[in-house]
Amino acid sequence: MIKKVFLLTLLCTPSLTMAAEDIVHFDLAAAYQQAMQHSPTLKEEKARLEAMSGQTQQASVWLNPEFEFDIENFGGNGQFNGTDAAEHTYALSQKLEIGGKRSARSNAALKRLEAAQANYTVAELKLKQDVTIAYMGAVAAAQNFRLAQEQEDLAQTVLNTVKKRVKAAREPKIQQRKAEVAYATVTLKRQQAEREAKLALTKLAALWNEHVLNSTLQTDSFFRLVTPKAYQFYETQLTETPQLQRYQYLVQAQKADANLEKAQNIPDPTFRLGIKDFNESGDQALVAGLSFPLPVFNRNGGNMRKALSQVTVAEQQEHQARLALTQQLSEDWQSWQQSDQEAKRLQDSIIPLAQEAFKLAREGYNKGRFPYLEVLDAQRTLFDSRAQYHDALLRMHIARANVMAITPDTQISLTESKE
Repeated sequence: MIKKVFLLTLLCTPSLTMAAEDIVHFDLAAAYQQAMQHSPTLKEEKARLEAMSGQTQQASVWLNPEFEFDIENFGGNGQFNGTDAAEHTYALSQKLEIGGKRSARSNAALKRLEAAQANYTVAELKLKQDVTIAYMGAVAAAQNFRLAQEQEDLAQTVLNTVKKRVKAAREPKIQQRKAEVAYATVTLKRQQAEREAKLALTKLAALWNEHVLNSTLQTDSFFRLVTPKAYQFYETQLTETPQLQRYQYLVQAQKADANLEKAQNIPDPTFRLGIKDFNESGDQALVAGLSFPLPVFNRNGGNMRKALSQVTVAEQQEHQARLALTQQLSEDWQSWQQSDQEAKRLQDSIIPLAQEAFKLAREGYNKGRFPYLEVLDAQRTLFDSRAQYHDALLRMHIARANVMAITPDTQISLTESKE
């Protein structure tokens, strides 16, 4: 049975060494926390959300009143020379929006704010998805590196055995050359696996804006098999996923914009109230006025057509998003199910059989019963099946992360199995 818990320390800088107390023990939950706190993408989305919040606040405010000051009958000739006959008017004017303009504008901004909140949730889910895939990829790469090391050590042991048998004239020289080629091949494979493991750690650290990750990665969650529920369980949750909700909010916002453009065809009156001073007599009087534009030349028809067309565009975008998510869910669910079944079969039957075959081949070779090619073939089969097991586990975690990113009711910790 394959060992389920393995702590691997991979240093992205080969020459770098760390004291034991400086090493950070990382699990998937810690990776989530790091990404949520330091991700540049999430900070950008948060700033967008804050900007939209300000826009929503601004959309609901009243128009500012205007202060007016007029002076008449001054600087002329005769009795209007100077300012003795001047008349001063102090007034306030206020434009009133009617026809539901302010409520439509406020509603449109509110729906866009809700869409921005859904976008932020999508960004969080996407980041969690990316962290999961990168973390599992790093663990898989580390496991493959460990497997390559074991294969290299085993190839060295076999080579030493073959050399002794050749020296004792129990094997022809060509068998030693084959063993040397096999050892050189797995050494190259080990070097490549080491580079890939370091690169995978670098990709993981980049998700929280770091360049190097010097940590031990816990592998419990990587070796935990999780079988998906029936497809219909996830399909019924698509209507509540934030990926679709943001489009629904944008449709509602566009409809509010269309209502606003319709209301713009209704003239907004401006009321005016003030006081007039008569310098010549010292008297005062109230002044009042009412004005509104006449919709003769501009009835806002073009903007109304544009707004109604944008409603259709938003509705079609929502429809396309729904189809794309449904297709994506179907593909990821099938991949999850298939890789889970493949991993179980490899774990329960194929790998134990390969281990037994390799053990028998080595014992038979050492006793002179089997040729060296039987050992090579059994060794290759064993390590290929273990590498295939790691690959199946990685594909299972990737597919599961993809499903969980678009089905909100399954947003549980990936370090726990509740399904």
